Amino acid sequence: MNKHPQFDNHLRNAYPPALLVVVFMLMVYWADFLFMTDFHKYGVLPRSIEGLKGVIFMPWIHAHDDYKHLLNNSYSNFSFDNAIVLLV
Repeated sequence: MNKHPQFDNHLRNAYPPALLVVVFMLMVYWADFLFMTDFHKYGVLPRSIEGLKGVIFMPWIHAHDDYKHLLNNSYSNFSFDNAIVLLV
């Protein structure tokens, strides 16, 4: 099987940004759980201009008892982020 060192190097360079996004998502979940803050106020709030900031923050907010959903998002987010970095 032919090895492609250029692709291997590019793939290796794609891991850190993708891992950083996943670690950040887990840290936000941990901070929300540990400090019992109400991060849900940063989610999408319908019918209000202030609620539009939730479009950016919504992917980082998860319920306290929803760690399975968070882990499933982490796997797919890591894969998607790697694909995006590889295509750029």
